[in-house]
Amino acid sequence: MRFIKEKKKKHENRFVTPKYKVYIKSGAWKRRKAQYYQTHPKQCVACKNVYRVGLHHINYKRVGRELDEDLVALCWNCHGKYHGIYGVHQDNEENTYTFIDEKIQVGEMTEIMKHL
Repeated sequence: MRFIKEKKKKHENRFVTPKYKVYIKSGAWKRRKAQYYQTHPKQCVACKNVYRVGLHHINYKRVGRELDEDLVALCWNCHGKYHGIYGVHQDNEENTYTFIDEKIQVGEMTEIMKHL
């Protein structure tokens, strides 16, 4: 029997457009992030890390005019893990909430195990 390796299906990048890339590097995005952090802690919601924290788009419906509920603070580590699991720029809010909930549960279990 011969095994044929299937090529991994590349994640769809329909949101990584030149316009999006320009926006993420713009002063407008820098100001939006600063505005977000005026009312939200600059702390990863998944692992509570306070270093190298950025904003993750929960959805891309309003890129350039995001509401606070369109964004969530994730450290670079968690952000990378999220996209490694769910792909780059997938517009799926449920995936973000599932990822965060799972990370929180793992963190809580780790803390419990430390005290045993």
